[in-house]
Amino acid sequence: MRPQQLLIFALVGLSLGLSWYFARSGSDTGPHPRAECLTHASCQSSERCVVVPKGDGFATMGQCGELCTNDDGCPNGWTCRAWVEEKSYLLPEQGRPAELPRVMACAHHTVH
Repeated sequence: MRPQQLLIFALVGLSLGLSWYFARSGSDTGPHPRAECLTHASCQSSERCVVVPKGDGFATMGQCGELCTNDDGCPNGWTCRAWVEEKSYLLPEQGRPAELPRVMACAHHTVH
């Protein structure tokens, strides 16, 4: 093969590889499912930011979770649990006043 032919093959291969890469990654620049979050705005529109505070008063990263009605609506390893809506994120319901509204959302089984 001549050098020009090798260059053409290399450029075609590179363009195919880049096309495949960008097609897989998509043009979505928004939040990704089950991403880390500080508020609901960090999550996709169908998700809520589930935060379990450490008790030290500092912001704690949460994880985006889908709204749900039971465990069947959650991905593998996640459970549908009740959370209390506070400001722009969800908190565990334990220890919160009973009159506060609860929201059902998926959380990873390691979230307590």
